Amino acid sequence: MKFTLVQFSGVVPVFLALTANRRNMVRLVMKLSAVDMNLNPFGDNIYKKHKAKIFICLISVTVFIIPTHGLLIYLWGRDDILKDVTFNLAYFTGLINDMEFVSIVMLLQEMLSLLNRRIESVLINELRSRRTAPQTTAHVGGGKGYRCLTTSHFGSISEFLELPPDLQALNTFNSVSTEAMYCQSKVTERIVNCRKIYSKLYSICCFVNCMYGFTLLLSIVTHIVCFVSDFNFAVLYMITPYTREKEFVSRQEVIPFLARSLTRALSIITVTLPCQKASEEWQRCIDNIQELLLCTDQKDVIRQLNLFSNQLENNRIKFTACGFFVVDLSLLTTLTGIIVTYIVLLAQI
Repeated sequence: MKFTLVQFSGVVPVFLALTANRRNMVRLVMKLSAVDMNLNPFGDNIYKKHKAKIFICLISVTVFIIPTHGLLIYLWGRDDILKDVTFNLAYFTGLINDMEFVSIVMLLQEMLSLLNRRIESVLINELRSRRTAPQTTAHVGGGKGYRCLTTSHFGSISEFLELPPDLQALNTFNSVSTEAMYCQSKVTERIVNCRKIYSKLYSICCFVNCMYGFTLLLSIVTHIVCFVSDFNFAVLYMITPYTREKEFVSRQEVIPFLARSLTRALSIITVTLPCQKASEEWQRCIDNIQELLLCTDQKDVIRQLNLFSNQLENNRIKFTACGFFVVDLSLLTTLTGIIVTYIVLLAQI
């Protein structure tokens, strides 16, 4: 059963990549590029960090997983080397699909982090400083605008706000109420822009769930079955006294099974941890919006913030395996209980 399941989990991602996901991947890249143009128009530090994380994952796979499976083939695959090579090849194919999913989730999490930084560094600073801190304005550009300097515990903002042509023609820029009204419109505009960006990020999340939902479900089930099988085998031969039928098994030959069960556990953690971080960024975005609501009494701004809050509550960033379960750290708690129970039952047989 384990051999068939691993083969199936390795063939399905390849089949989907050659058929349905070919066009979907192009659409996904276009969606990510569109968000990137609005969210990160300057610099590529986000991609440098992203590439560094993926490089670390590849090094970990190369240094730990490949030697472990090679040692297992050497110790246990002497009778049927072709079967073991096929088994491990299917495993690595599924592992590549998992890393592809993790890479996209990590990129989406970085974009959510950038959105939160924009909210924290611009919106919260601007609203809170206008309410609780001193504020100065200096007219510049021959009456075409003014530079607004605000200070709060978040830091300082010095920003040039150009007045619309109609206000310039009426020469009303000296009015404090006009300046406040225009600042309010700029804040509202930024909130609307953040809402549009989040809407695109949520559509990307739904698109990723459609692309990788089935393969993710298959991968997690395969990791669980293989982990239970390998770990149960290792525990039986380490704890149960050897019988005559088990005398050929040595401690050195059991170690690779423990190592392979560890790789399965790490594979599950590697998939769930980025999903958990993306969910935390979503929660952080909600917290920032709630803080914004406490920093302003302007009706238009409050209205946009309430709409943004409802949008976040109704469109949660989460990743699911075909809708059967949500992939995050809570999944590890459930899986741990299931695996321990199953291993205890196998040990009693």
